[in-house]
Amino acid sequence: MLLVTSLVTIFKVKEYDPATYAKYHKLDTTKKQATPSLWKLLKSAPRAFWELSIVQLFSWIGIMYTWTYATGAMANNIWNTTNPSSAGFQAAGNWYGVMTAFYSVAALLWGLFYAKTKANQRKLWYSVGLFADAISIIIVATTHSQWIALLAFALYGIGNFTINTLPFTMLTTSLDGKNNGSYLGLFNIAVCLPQIIGSLASFIIFPMVGSSQSMMMIIGFVAMVIGGFSVAIVHEGK
Repeated sequence: MLLVTSLVTIFKVKEYDPATYAKYHKLDTTKKQATPSLWKLLKSAPRAFWELSIVQLFSWIGIMYTWTYATGAMANNIWNTTNPSSAGFQAAGNWYGVMTAFYSVAALLWGLFYAKTKANQRKLWYSVGLFADAISIIIVATTHSQWIALLAFALYGIGNFTINTLPFTMLTTSLDGKNNGSYLGLFNIAVCLPQIIGSLASFIIFPMVGSSQSMMMIIGFVAMVIGGFSVAIVHEGK
């Protein structure tokens, strides 16, 4: 599937030729384009780059803690076991696999809906997606019903679509056409670094909450809520 969709993209997507690209971004083609270092790129990054990175920090910690602790939380709350070698824990892991397939479908359907929204409402829908994600996390962390957990992951699908699309869209609207690829590459740090921070912090937090996987998800919920509110600080370009 990955190979087929990649090939479709390669052969079907039409890129700007250099002259059209320069005209679109009002670039002077008579001047030699400088190739700044990554450090210089970071120093001159648009304001939205850093503001979106703050949102990413909290939202990706929320996602990582869901990935890491959802199975254990459901095993405890629904199958009444904390033993990873038990049949109940295995059942929780299998059910989480079903939930991930379910949220992928939900994300696809939400994407079709989002495609009909207005471009000047990105911040609104970014917040909506993060809050939907937060609600799903708190439900999965506390529910005693596997079916409620499954339905809650429809909201997680909305959040997953949002987190993997809107930050990049909002960043590119804030760039001037120069070094776009480099900035998008650097922005991926805002996806990886929060997970590293969250992982290292878990060595301290997990014992503090009594090694409760549900509590770790609740902390992820709090992080996601902060991320949802922090969208307000983003100054998106036009």
